Amino acid sequence: MLKKIFPKTLLGRSLTILFMPVLLLQLVMSYVFVDRYLSKVSELLAGSIAAQVAVLTSVLEGEDLPKRDLMPLLNQHFGFEVEVLPPQSPPTTLETAWLEEYLMRALDLHLEHAFSTKLGEDLSQIYVYTSDHTYRFTFEAKRFFLKTTLVLLWWALLTPFLLLCIATVFMRNQVRPLRHLALVVEAFGKGRAIDPFEPKGALEVRRVARTFHAMRERITRQREQRTQMLAGVSHDLRTPLTRMSLQLAVMPETPDVLALKEDLQEMTKTLEGYLSFARGEGAEAMVEIDGPTFMEGVLKGVSSERIFATLPPEEWHLMGRPHSLHRCLSNLVHNALRYASHLWLEISVDEGGVSFLLDDNGPGIPVSLREEVFKPFIRLEGSRNPATGGTGLGLAIARDIARSHGGDIELDESPQGGLRVHLFIPS
Repeated sequence: MLKKIFPKTLLGRSLTILFMPVLLLQLVMSYVFVDRYLSKVSELLAGSIAAQVAVLTSVLEGEDLPKRDLMPLLNQHFGFEVEVLPPQSPPTTLETAWLEEYLMRALDLHLEHAFSTKLGEDLSQIYVYTSDHTYRFTFEAKRFFLKTTLVLLWWALLTPFLLLCIATVFMRNQVRPLRHLALVVEAFGKGRAIDPFEPKGALEVRRVARTFHAMRERITRQREQRTQMLAGVSHDLRTPLTRMSLQLAVMPETPDVLALKEDLQEMTKTLEGYLSFARGEGAEAMVEIDGPTFMEGVLKGVSSERIFATLPPEEWHLMGRPHSLHRCLSNLVHNALRYASHLWLEISVDEGGVSFLLDDNGPGIPVSLREEVFKPFIRLEGSRNPATGGTGLGLAIARDIARSHGGDIELDESPQGGLRVHLFIPS
């Protein structure tokens, strides 16, 4: 339950860790303040007012002095404005606030007559009902409840939110370098060019940024060395194959020579497949690719009777290396048509990227082997004879290209009865 409501971002979790203890502490302090200090002070003030009202009522009910002579004295020495009203009946129903209940309990303890109260923001009133008169005592509300107490209470409750605002400003500045680093890492994972940047932020964030720089340099250097090595290997292997091809071309076409030519062609094709897989994306740059033009090139040469394509109605684009993506999707299309009679291709575009769904009506691939077929040189047919399906590198090359763009390839059951291939390329 807590995992669902707990913030997912570093900024949200940091602010929660800072804010929640302060909020809980302030709530506890506010409760203690209301329960102990405010309640006790309110009881004392209410008891004082109730005692004075009881004494004044007893004096007014006496006959020692005329009531008109007592009024100025009561107002001067006790701070009450007393009015003598005709006898009235006390109200039957009373709606009291929580603070007014302290005064009601104190009056009930000190007075023998019926009474009622009316608290206001500036002036408050107490009505005492006797058999002959009704006395209205008017006094300043601050004698019972100070406004500074309410301000103090609100300050205790709002302080955590003020601290939250201040912490948010500072935490944003601390999280910003980490967000920038995350975007750089994501771009590098998608194979895109990264502009150099100066590590900023806390020492730990700078250390992570410097470590990432070192890792990126090592990976880039390894790619360059691999490309150079493959260029040398390609040259060393192509030279003897070319020499053999030329020698066979001038020889009489005997059955043995024809068999050697076929073996030489298979060897050349296999070598091209090995080098394509090992070379990966090479040094091709990431560009924005026009979707319709790209698909026209991929489906060129494919019989329209065997493939049913559903393309987006509007113009669409994708980010990637054109030749690498062309090789990736072409491998998937030709691999499907090698084992199936028809292929259904559906392309959908959204904010996240471009999805390619390829459904065929072939024999499909068992669930237990769907990850195995992505390994290099793995073929369900069991051999590596190109005449029976290639070298077993088609899906491996396709997934390698998809992942170098930050995407992936997944296999599933097809509604057409064969295999579904889902290729996703992020935007």
